[in-house]
Amino acid sequence: MHSVGDNSSDTQERLYKMLEKLQTLARDIPPKFQQRLPYDLLSSLAHVLLNNTVFEIVQELAELQHMTEKSLHQQRSQMINKHKGDRTTINAAAGWCSRVP
Repeated sequence: MHSVGDNSSDTQERLYKMLEKLQTLARDIPPKFQQRLPYDLLSSLAHVLLNNTVFEIVQELAELQHMTEKSLHQQRSQMINKHKGDRTTINAAAGWCSRVP
């Protein structure tokens, strides 16, 4: 059985590992962007990343975005098809009008 102290120690260890990974990633980006990632920001980001709630929110938002994009794509396809039909009708009517004496 883990005690509260063990849990705190585990969390602290995970935090250090996450911060270490973030610092490694930060070193791989161009120097002009590294200036914008101070230790305090990386530390705050590591704290946030340890909270699964953030991941769940991001996952839900990504799913919502996917559904919205799919819906918008379908609407766009329907609108394009409608406009093609309208254009065909207009062209046919224009052709008919030009043949009327």
